[in-house]
Amino acid sequence: WRPKKFAALQRMLQPRGVAQRADGHASSTMASPALEPEDLPYFVGRVYLTGRNTPSSPWEVPLTYPPELNDLVAKEKWKQFARSTRKISKWNKRDMFLARVLWWVYFPVHLWFFATKRRRIVRQMYAYFWEAMAHGVPEAEVWKSIRDNTIGDLKMKFGCDHNGIVGYIDFLDHSR
Repeated sequence: WRPKKFAALQRMLQPRGVAQRADGHASSTMASPALEPEDLPYFVGRVYLTGRNTPSSPWEVPLTYPPELNDLVAKEKWKQFARSTRKISKWNKRDMFLARVLWWVYFPVHLWFFATKRRRIVRQMYAYFWEAMAHGVPEAEVWKSIRDNTIGDLKMKFGCDHNGIVGYIDFLDHSR
């Protein structure tokens, strides 16, 4: 049960590209490079982004990765990749200032602004990973050897929860 007066606010805060199904669960209507059921046999590992996608705690790719990725990922390239993704998820000073002002002036608009900014960052991350896997972004080449991925067997897929707070990167090896 949800009060009607909060239903409009909930619809406003619902991320774009995510629709509400009849059973009340969110379903994605946006084509995304997120992990699909057919990817499960090739799944190698997942790295969670630190931070909550807020001005004070933006998403960051950790500088270390799980040990199960040691055979696939080069440390130096991983650090370069982590730095390049931080640029995408960082909130600019204007948006940080606006969020603070809206907090004090009119809180419901602050909530709307926060949700909109989070959605924008999620879309930018999806676009970055989509571009990286489709056309090869140099900063996203984290593999130990380029020869290991000449056929495109190694892939990274970005995903996040429906609110854009918890982000993660899935690693797939289609040569297994």
